[in-house]
Amino acid sequence: MRFMVAVRAVTNPCEPEAVKRVWIPKANSEKMRPLGIPTITDRVVQTAALLVLKPVFESDLADEQYAYRPDRGAHDAVQAVHGLLNRGYTQVVDADLSGYFDSIAHAELLLCVARRVVDRHILSLVKAWLVSPVDSDDGPPGTTRSLANRDNKRGTPQGTPISPLLSHLYMRPFRGGSGWAVSNGVGDEDRQLRRRLCDLLQALYGELGLVRLASRTHNLPWATA
Repeated sequence: MRFMVAVRAVTNPCEPEAVKRVWIPKANSEKMRPLGIPTITDRVVQTAALLVLKPVFESDLADEQYAYRPDRGAHDAVQAVHGLLNRGYTQVVDADLSGYFDSIAHAELLLCVARRVVDRHILSLVKAWLVSPVDSDDGPPGTTRSLANRDNKRGTPQGTPISPLLSHLYMRPFRGGSGWAVSNGVGDEDRQLRRRLCDLLQALYGELGLVRLASRTHNLPWATA
């Protein structure tokens, strides 16, 4: 039955229902993280679309992208960094983004999807998901509905089945344009390289409309044995 609902929605797209916003604590922080919970029907449709789209885009994703991918995870990323340190790379730039999912520009993201997908029904569905209204239960007098994603033409609700894939696709230009700056140097040479790398990151983030969270961006020198 769910499969039939998904197929019917994909072949005859309809307007998605509002996403319910809930808040969960952020790890190691007093702040809260917003999640978008779609209705059961929309979740089934997104999952069906994801089953088709994920294999299409998997080959496009960089090896350095570990989150929300088959047979990959945070521990694999840690092992990869550890391997680079053992090979003599001595500098790590630990950078964080402010409100990444809320900052994704719809036009640029849809261009990323359209690189591989030409089916107008799928493209229409993705666009509709991006501009879905968001309902928040703020207590009395009731639910508040936001159309910020539609009005600002930015953002994808974090917590929906399709959002991890879309967030990966949006970062492809960043990965392709930056490469990974590494150094075996010491002293002033290392410090200059770190400054150049941070400037490069800031420029690339700016092109994507993203904001680097300065309070959680660090240069981490690692001593080699």
